[in-house]
Amino acid sequence: MRFAITSPKVVPNCSDVSGTGTEPAGGRTAVVFVRVAGHSDYFYEQPLHFDPADTWRASRVVVGDSTSAGQNFELHVYVVSDEYAQELAKHDGMPYSVRNVPGERLAWTSVQRNDKLGNC
Repeated sequence: MRFAITSPKVVPNCSDVSGTGTEPAGGRTAVVFVRVAGHSDYFYEQPLHFDPADTWRASRVVVGDSTSAGQNFELHVYVVSDEYAQELAKHDGMPYSVRNVPGERLAWTSVQRNDKLGNC
């Protein structure tokens, strides 16, 4: 099944991101990154949580900061090795940037930040 991000195109600071797709085979993990449009660094957010109906979700994804209203961002889903996902998980809860993601991009979409706090 192809991966897709089905979340709204205008999002608050903390946004629940969802989509469709099948959980990767053993040894691989799907994770979500946020990138400021036009920049090269990806900011790691979290692994995806899969449901049996070929849907997935990531809760409370941070998109920008308190000064980002009106700014454009990109949401990227990559499949990476479990080892790399474990390394990324060491940085949960803090901004962590990656220039080149060592994995395969499964989906991406552009979003715009509104001025709402959202689900933080």
